[in-house]
Amino acid sequence: MNRLHRVVAVGAVLTVGWCGLARGQQVLEQVPADAAGVFEVKDLQGLSTKIAKFAKSLGIDQFQPAFADPLGALQDEFDLKQGLNKNGDMAIAFFVPPDKKGEGKAEGNDAPPPAIVLVPVSDYKAFLGNFKEVKDAGNQISEVTVPKNGEKLYVVEHGQYAEAAMDKALLSKPAGLKLAGPAAKEAQSRDAILYFDMKTLRPTLEKGMQQARKEMDKAAKDPNAAKGNPFGAQFSNPQMAKLLEAYMNAGEQIIKDSRSATISFNISDLGISSAAVADFEPDSDLGKMVAQVKNTDQPLMGGLPEATYFGFGGARLTPQVTTKLMDDIMVPMLKGFQTDANAADMTRAIDAMKDMAANMKSMSMGYVATNGGPGDGVVGVVGVIHGDANKILADQKAVLPAMNAFMGVGGQKSTVDVQFGEPTTVSGVKLENYTVKFNFDPNEPQAAQAQQMMSMMYGRGGLKGSLGVLNPDTLISVQAGNEKLVADAIAAAKADDNHLDQMAGVKKVAAELPKQRAAEFYIAIDNIATAAVKAAKQQGLAVQFKLPPNLPPIGVSMGTDGSTARVEGIIPSQLIQSITAAVMQAMMQQNGGPGGAGGI
Repeated sequence: MNRLHRVVAVGAVLTVGWCGLARGQQVLEQVPADAAGVFEVKDLQGLSTKIAKFAKSLGIDQFQPAFADPLGALQDEFDLKQGLNKNGDMAIAFFVPPDKKGEGKAEGNDAPPPAIVLVPVSDYKAFLGNFKEVKDAGNQISEVTVPKNGEKLYVVEHGQYAEAAMDKALLSKPAGLKLAGPAAKEAQSRDAILYFDMKTLRPTLEKGMQQARKEMDKAAKDPNAAKGNPFGAQFSNPQMAKLLEAYMNAGEQIIKDSRSATISFNISDLGISSAAVADFEPDSDLGKMVAQVKNTDQPLMGGLPEATYFGFGGARLTPQVTTKLMDDIMVPMLKGFQTDANAADMTRAIDAMKDMAANMKSMSMGYVATNGGPGDGVVGVVGVIHGDANKILADQKAVLPAMNAFMGVGGQKSTVDVQFGEPTTVSGVKLENYTVKFNFDPNEPQAAQAQQMMSMMYGRGGLKGSLGVLNPDTLISVQAGNEKLVADAIAAAKADDNHLDQMAGVKKVAAELPKQRAAEFYIAIDNIATAAVKAAKQQGLAVQFKLPPNLPPIGVSMGTDGSTARVEGIIPSQLIQSITAAVMQAMMQQNGGPGGAGGI
């Protein structure tokens, strides 16, 4: 880790955040073409100004004065005051380590990958004045000493940048990294990116996966695995081993089919956003599957009732894609739970899940704060599913009894009882009612904790649910809800109500996310915090934490563009500011400040 600090000693002053002005690939044109990845930050002064503004809105600058001028403070810290172009972009590029096989003992596993730092300069000679013992190392490369730690660096001028590295040979690599497709778009439109060339990294990642498989096999055959590794016992569990095998297969498929991966960041007046973009080979299995996903700009959360939600969202489903996901990824994972005793139930459940995936066109779902009394749960789940409603209902009834097969996969002696009761009719809709009771071994501490969690979430009587066909194209599902929630869910689904899309906070957040998307989800932190504080007070804890109501939620969207998959999320500034203020107020009260003494 110390070597990594030395490599980026010059660049650390510049890596102060996630934003700036997008101005093309100027700095990337100086990055060696064979780089395995690069981290780029734009407009350092603009970045510093935005961070200072954001910190001031949170009050951080009051107890951390450095945030009033982050770039200036870091320049002082690292003695980089001369020749720096504060309005320029910077980049850190890293490379696949050379194969040390046959060259003696390799470096330790904690050694960082080779890297170079590109620093924007206004005067290269003045920039060299930031260092001690500047020496000519040939080929216009200078050897310098970092004043702060006495470490040696090699520095060379490339265009309007100073390029620095621990390894002199890296500075002789030909420049010209060219991003293509979605990665190029992210570099143009976002404030900072972290880019990975998966083609370059693929051999290294595949080697790592092979090593991981060997370790898993070794742990599975070791009767004392749990003694040396807290997770060792999981590998020796046959069901868990099959499940982990399925995960490994999925990971290897992603490595095999992907071209690049990009994580981008942005700061705006509305909040902090980030996106993860995976670009797959168009002719690969995953590339073809991603290309089939259909986006939409239409509402995705229709049919959900008015209620206090912890989270809510919706998705447009592409049956051929969901079916392939079931066959290639989910079915192998589900079979990891299969034993001789539950084989029949699991076979029926898997067939039902595949059939359900083939018949679902879209769905919306919400997690509702039930505000139940003692013994009742705190969260209900409402779902509205569009597709062949009667087939989906039959499939749901086939899947539920197989829940018992999923219990105990980690070694716990736990079971589930699923019982269907008498049908009822509400607002003209016939409902199939069921109860799921969770049975945990009281002699296992982890099982006892799980039992307590289930009781708190869904109530002491178990999880009660209802399924009903509104029309041939619409199915509703309500879990852990009271009679009012069931009736409200039916009424909203019949009206196909889109009121959630019209909420002020949701509209504000949705405006910052892609208009074309296949799925979206929103997390209402204010409602979650209110419920958590209420639960804590019921346990006798003096909690004073309080957030204002109706704060904008965290928003997440998922979509595709050809063979590229994109997930983007945003945390609103108003939410961050309110959480910060609430935490500071709680700390003041705990310490006996304004508002009185008490717990947090």
